[in-house]
Amino acid sequence: MTKFWAVVTIIVAAGLGLLLVQASNPVHFTDLETECQYDRGTVSNMDVKHNRLYFSGHFPVQSPEADLSYSYSQSDDRVTLNIQKSGDSPLSDFYNTCNAVAVYDGFTNEKLEPGLYTVTVKHAGEEADKRKIRIE
Repeated sequence: MTKFWAVVTIIVAAGLGLLLVQASNPVHFTDLETECQYDRGTVSNMDVKHNRLYFSGHFPVQSPEADLSYSYSQSDDRVTLNIQKSGDSPLSDFYNTCNAVAVYDGFTNEKLEPGLYTVTVKHAGEEADKRKIRIE
């Protein structure tokens, strides 16, 4: 019987841990990485589905080994997503040509309340897109 309660405790703790991780991450990314691509242009897309913001895009970086992270802030009628890079020094020993690109695709975990929002997407601190979005 003791083993049973140990297993139940572990399952409950794991479930609570997953809830805390989701609560601490305001954006769920299905893709947040660097890749080698032919296109090194800058693209930023935003969409609204079911009162959630969806973000996707890419922008050039120096190295396919650059680390990506993000910051997200929301206050009243302003939302800002900044895709950040670090460790972005050019590679000197890379075989062939690599056009390194930071790629992201994700959505907000929390639904937005109805209203008019100014949504800004930044790539490494530089404004890539800014729009007014109405949530019904």
